[in-house]
Parts: sequence; structure tokens; C-alpha cells
Amino acid sequence: MRRLKTYLRSTMLTERLNSVMTLHVHKYLLDCIDDSAVVKDFVACNEVRKDIFGKGLNLPAPLDIQ
Repeated sequence: MRRLKTYLRSTMLTERLNSVMTLHVHKYLLDCIDDSAVVKDFVACNEVRKDIFGKGLNLPAPLDIQ
């Protein structure tokens, strides 16, 4: 853990390091999260992401507003 922390401290901003350490500490909570739902939500938030990553995710079709 010490090596990881040293490496991350030199390559990451403090905010990201804190987030990674929080995820590590609460790893038991991450086991309960549905990864595919998180990915779908992430991709659905942005049109560029939908074009790049959305092909195999069965995302809802965009609304045609005229």
C-alpha cells in the first residue's frame, strides 16, 4: 500500500488520490454496485460517448425533437 500511495501521490492530484483511497477503504460497497448500470449511465450522459461506446449497450434511442 505504501508503494501504491507513493506512486499515486506523484502522478495524481490530491482529489483523485483521496477518491481512490476512499474506494479502496470501502471496497465492500463497490461489490454491491451493478457495473453495467454505471457504464450505461456514464455513456448516456454525453452524445460523443454514445457515438463511441454506446453501440453495444442497448441505450434508448435519442428523441427526435422538431
